[in-house]
Amino acid sequence: MEQKDPTPLQDETIIEEKKIEKQEEAPVSSNDKKTNKVKKPVTRKRTMITSIIISVISCLVGGFGGYVLYSGLNPEEDPIVIEKGNTSYDVQAIEASLEEGTFISLYQEKLQDPLNYMLDQFVSQTPYTLVIGKGVVHAAAGVEQSILSANYCSPEGFYVEKISDSSVVHTADRYYDDALSMNIKAYEAKYPTDWEKGIEPKDYTYDQYIQAFGKLNTGLYYCLDKSDVSEEEPIPDKFLSLSKEEYEQSQETGKRVRNGLITYTLSKNTIQSGTIEKRENGYFFHVDLNVPAAVSFTTVQMKSSGRLKARPSFTSCFLEFETDLSLNLIRSLFHDEYRVNTGGLVTNATSDLNQQYFKSETSLFQTGAKEVNVSRPDPKALDFNGYELWREE
Repeated sequence: MEQKDPTPLQDETIIEEKKIEKQEEAPVSSNDKKTNKVKKPVTRKRTMITSIIISVISCLVGGFGGYVLYSGLNPEEDPIVIEKGNTSYDVQAIEASLEEGTFISLYQEKLQDPLNYMLDQFVSQTPYTLVIGKGVVHAAAGVEQSILSANYCSPEGFYVEKISDSSVVHTADRYYDDALSMNIKAYEAKYPTDWEKGIEPKDYTYDQYIQAFGKLNTGLYYCLDKSDVSEEEPIPDKFLSLSKEEYEQSQETGKRVRNGLITYTLSKNTIQSGTIEKRENGYFFHVDLNVPAAVSFTTVQMKSSGRLKARPSFTSCFLEFETDLSLNLIRSLFHDEYRVNTGGLVTNATSDLNQQYFKSETSLFQTGAKEVNVSRPDPKALDFNGYELWREE
């Protein structure tokens, strides 16, 4: 097999850091002073707790395959730290080690190689891929937010759907990519039933989508270096092409490859520690990531999807992947923990997203005895049939 582009990992990074000013307290009206001069301590405490809970769960923000929850009250932002270079690995060496039984001993100390190999293989081996996610976010006072997501890629382009629900917050977003025109239509609503009523879509070019959400939700795509980053455009990537041939022919020195399957960065600089375990039918990977360097794409996406003024401040993150014996992706778990600034009080939130991976040569997907002809739904249709492939475990 041909070796993957061995461009060495560059050390250049883009670091952007901005402090967010605290919001001023709203003045008390003269009316309030007359009717409630002195609030009882118990009432004040209940009001504060209620405000914290509502602020924590008031905004849901999209990860690449689902939603993550955090406050909309201007938390202090993590800096943006994004590696400009390509991550290289030796395809033939990885595949030979799998056959010879030396895989774990060779790659235990450089997990970024097999991890990026399996992610790239998933998006490049077949023209049709589907990732389904289900999860939950745990916030203050026992509040839970459900997560349902799908990322379907085909020659037509990518389709992303995100639905999240709790007793307080409801979101239902759809994104339709047209690979020919390189335009994305976004349908953002509160409930899936709103899609049936008809929503005026918002249009994104590929470059606009990259700056808003961190990455395109497609497989491999190719970019040039963008030096003029800012608060509004924090990603140092300028879209070049979806074509590997055009990428290879480009004479630009700052060109690079991105994989839109995942918004976490997996490199020797971002993996703090990890393990590989061989099981009966495949391999199990666990990696603890360095934050914020590993989650910068993710936090940009979270900020835009939640229509927020600031990015979250991560405290920890770990990922788990299950594969077969050839490193074909089967399922994953993404666990994030981050701080929430609720107007002077710091609250923690945690999210867990379970995902299952499917690929096919055609739109007809099979899993076990189940067979589904997956298609992008009409914008006014209520259901996406790709969810039928989910395997209950």
